Amino acid sequence: MPPPGIPPGPWPGSPAAGSGPVVKAEGSRAKWLVAAGVSVLVILAVLSGVYFLVLNKKTEATGPEGAVLKYFDAISAGDVGALKSMYTPETVPPQASLDMIGQLFGTGMIKYEDIKLKTIKETATDAEVQLLDARVTVSVGGQKTSTNVSDSVDPGKAVFKLKMVNGYWLMYQDGQSPVDLEIPAFPGGAAPSGG
Repeated sequence: MPPPGIPPGPWPGSPAAGSGPVVKAEGSRAKWLVAAGVSVLVILAVLSGVYFLVLNKKTEATGPEGAVLKYFDAISAGDVGALKSMYTPETVPPQASLDMIGQLFGTGMIKYEDIKLKTIKETATDAEVQLLDARVTVSVGGQKTSTNVSDSVDPGKAVFKLKMVNGYWLMYQDGQSPVDLEIPAFPGGAAPSGG
């Protein structure tokens, strides 16, 4: 029986007579949270895919071109040990040349970037990769200057010869740089002193 002055129910929003109190299903909030969580994960997965496939165009090359890119990374870092390991044993450059590369490039003043390559020959044991272009940047005292390799080197002459040795593509260039690459003038007109 309802309290005095209140007509007997059922009232809007109240349970039908004899059906007991209204109870919200406790699982509905949990289901909503799970659905929201899954939706967020799907959105993150889609955004990650877009980033890696579209926006982040720097993908790691493999095969002979990958070996040449690692070569440029090692030069840009002045990593003499890595450079030495990228040549066939009979064509490793003289230690004096490697030390000079380490001193010149190890400071981070000179970097090779935006390297464009093309494999022009590849067999199971030999390959040739052509350097189409790259940007060489010299940074000294907060100033930078850059040049494109294609401005000074004929792409037809900039060819890296590689040989497959124990599962790795290695340079074989008679102990010299595969290509003679000019470095732009130092900003301010002079190279820094050896200190």
